[in-house]
Amino acid sequence: MDAIDIDDLSVRALRTFLHIYRTGSVSRTAELMGHDQSSISYTLGKLRSALGDPLFVRVGRGLQPTEKCDHLVRTLGNAVELIDDAVAEREFMPERSGRRFTVSSNYLERAIFVAPLLRSLRGDAPGIALDIIPSGGGAAGYRQLTSGECDLLLSPIPVAGEKIFQRLLAHDSYACFADADAWGTRGELTRSEWLASTHLIVTYGNQFEPAFLKAAGPEAAAIRRINCASTSDLPSMLTGTDMIATAPSLLGPVLGTRFVQLRFPFEETRLDFYLSWTQRTDAEPAHRWLREKILSVSAEILR
Repeated sequence: MDAIDIDDLSVRALRTFLHIYRTGSVSRTAELMGHDQSSISYTLGKLRSALGDPLFVRVGRGLQPTEKCDHLVRTLGNAVELIDDAVAEREFMPERSGRRFTVSSNYLERAIFVAPLLRSLRGDAPGIALDIIPSGGGAAGYRQLTSGECDLLLSPIPVAGEKIFQRLLAHDSYACFADADAWGTRGELTRSEWLASTHLIVTYGNQFEPAFLKAAGPEAAAIRRINCASTSDLPSMLTGTDMIATAPSLLGPVLGTRFVQLRFPFEETRLDFYLSWTQRTDAEPAHRWLREKILSVSAEILR
C-alpha cells in the first residue's frame, strides 16, 4: 500500500471514510455525521485525490469499496474502531440534533418499548429520526448488529458475541389474553380451563417454542393449538373467539380493553428483554444518549 501522509487527511475526513465504508451510502453518512450530502461528497473527493484511488464505486443503489479501500481497512485492522472512538464528538444536544438511528426489533418490542420511545422523542428531541427494521430470529439480530445494519437491537433473546454490549431492559412474566366478550372481566383462569382451551401460539414461523409451554408441564403437549407468525396477529385472531393467547404481560396495555388479561395458572416463568449494541457505537455520545433514553422509557413503563 502506498504511504499516506496523515497531514493530508483531516480527522473529519477519516471519520467520513469510515462511515461510508460501513454504510455504503453518502446520504446515510451525512445523516450519521449531521452534515449535508454535498459536504460529504466534497470530503470524499479530497480523500480520493489524496489516496489516488476512487475508494468507492457505485453498484446499484449503493457504494462498493475498491480493492485498495478494502486493503486500507484490513491493514488498519482494529485501529479503525479506535480512531472512530477517539475523534467522536464529545457533546451531543438532542434538542438540536437531526441524527437518524436504526433500531431492530419485532412487533412485541415495537409495541411495548418503541412506541412510547417515539412519543418521548417528539417532546425531547423532535429532530431525531429512527429507522425501525424487523429483527427476525435471534441469529438474524446478531447479524444485523455485527454488520452495522442496525445500531440497536431490542429482543427477548440475549445476544452473545465479541464486542457486543448488552443491558437488561425489563423483566416480565406471562399472562393469558382472551376476547372479553367470551371470557368476561374475571382475572382468574384454572389449570383445567387452560388445558382445555384452544391456544393461539406465536412461533415466528415455527422458529420459536415459548417457555410457558414447559412451565405448563407434559400435559401442554396435548393442547389444541393454532400457531401464528407474530404477536401482531393476536388482536385480529382472538377477536370474536374463545381462544386464549399466552404472552408477555406487558402486552396488556397495548391490546386494550377489548381483551381481558388472565393470570397464567402455572408456575410463573420469567421473560427478559434486552438492549444490545456493538463497540462501533458504544462510546459515541449520541448513541449513549439514545440508549439511556430507551432505558428510561422502559423504567417508566414498568412503574
